[in-house]
Amino acid sequence: PDVAEEGTDRGRLFKNVPEKENYYIKVPAILDDGGDA
Repeated sequence: PDVAEEGTDRGRLFKNVPEKENYYIKVPAILDDGGDA
């Protein structure tokens, strides 16, 4: 049961990581575009 619980927690973290990473990557990308424009 411990492994299953850890797996679920890991899945949740992994799901949040890409979303947060995408947000952080999108922000600098927009700033770069704005600075270039």
